[in-house]
Amino acid sequence: MQTGHFYASSAADTPEDEAAQRELSDLARALHNGTPGSYEKLSAFTAHNPTNVWGARAALALGYDDYMKNRSGQAVGWFLKAQNDTLLREYALYWTAQAQRALGAQR
Repeated sequence: MQTGHFYASSAADTPEDEAAQRELSDLARALHNGTPGSYEKLSAFTAHNPTNVWGARAALALGYDDYMKNRSGQAVGWFLKAQNDTLLREYALYWTAQAQRALGAQR
């Protein structure tokens, strides 16, 4: 997933949106690179943006990170929050189902 293209949508219409997009891109890249503290910073970003696409996209990145680290229970919660982004809703639904399936297999 290339973060530069992933976040380049029509959602960045205002200077505030552009700043949020840049911050999200930097935080997601740090998470992907395994930078210490990046998970917590991205989680805080999500908490500060609970009703906009930037928070939903951050939740998708956090859910994917949790899923890939076999933390499916946490991943489901993030993926559910990510479903608020209409552009990425199908991805969020797919990953929600994958995480729920993994939880069922663990039982």
